[in-house]
Amino acid sequence: MTPGELFAALDGRELNPGSDRFLIEVFSVSDQAGQRWVQLALEGAESRRLLTVRLKTGDSAQHVLLLLSSWLRDPAGTTEVFNVA
Repeated sequence: MTPGELFAALDGRELNPGSDRFLIEVFSVSDQAGQRWVQLALEGAESRRLLTVRLKTGDSAQHVLLLLSSWLRDPAGTTEVFNVA
């Protein structure tokens, strides 16, 4: 999956972990030194979170959704998602 394909697969998508609902807004997807970085926002009913996600270049959109859901349940439980604001 190219950076553009990952961008298209995630941008505007809904994430529904538990009873919460978030809309994903992707700002950029870039590859650097064998890793992929995704900058995005999660827009919820009561909050907006700006995040950066670190991936392997072959990781899928589904993998990103799983990481984000896991992070929302336990922010300290993953080392791939960074809260930037």
